[in-house]
Amino acid sequence: RYSSILEGIIIRTELLKEEKELKMNMAKVLVFDILFGKGLKCGGVWKVIALKHQARLQAELARLKVKQKVSRNEDLLAPAAGAVKALPRYVRVNTLKTNIEDVIDYFKRQGSVYLGRATSLQDLDRLTGKQFLMDLHLADILVFPPKTDFHTNYLYTAGHI
Repeated sequence: RYSSILEGIIIRTELLKEEKELKMNMAKVLVFDILFGKGLKCGGVWKVIALKHQARLQAELARLKVKQKVSRNEDLLAPAAGAVKALPRYVRVNTLKTNIEDVIDYFKRQGSVYLGRATSLQDLDRLTGKQFLMDLHLADILVFPPKTDFHTNYLYTAGHI
């Protein structure tokens, strides 16, 4: 999301010119961790290089925020980047441990509403709440609304999905 912003900051601070062994991709990771992340978790030479330039990088970020008249880092993102459409959550049924019918029955007993097999991609966009579908193309894939969480679900923890 911040790739173009990071690249601009790296170019304006001439970080790659001063640190010859540093490549753009590694520089983006280091600068992201310093400016937007939770700090550097790495050690060694990369941390020393990044911390040496930390004040200059933060100053450049501050200049960019003033120039664009924003106060939050998220406001630097282009409007289109913030409006990314959420994708549905796809779940593969592990047919070595269970079958698709048992998984569908389990989710129905948990209060979800099974809408059958999808007939078009638009069906996937219309999923809300506790609705789910069988995938349009693959019979062992179930499709749930975006941000449906399965991390604590029994079927997930047992390896059935």
